[in-house]
Formats: sequence, structure tokens, C-alpha cells
Amino acid sequence: MNLRRKNRLWVVCAVLAGLALTTALVLYALRANIDLFYTPGEILYGKRE
Repeated sequence: MNLRRKNRLWVVCAVLAGLALTTALVLYALRANIDLFYTPGEILYGKRE
């Protein structure tokens, strides 16, 4: 494998790892507060708590 291809592979792996980490952190942050979001149907029909 030549150097250019190896560097490209490292960049792609780093980007994928960054996306996975970002997704994991967002899901972790929303874990406790996910019930604060309403579906469009709940808003349309006026969901009451």
C-alpha cells in the first residue's frame, strides 16, 4: 500500500471515529431528556401532560 493511500485510509478512519463519537455523545446527552421532544402528531392534537 503506498503512502498516499495509507494516509487517505487514516483520514477516513479518523472521520468515521469522530462521527461515531459525536453521535454517541449526542445520544448520551439526550438520554434523560428525550421525553421533552414531541412528535408532530402530538403537537397537532395538543398533547397534555
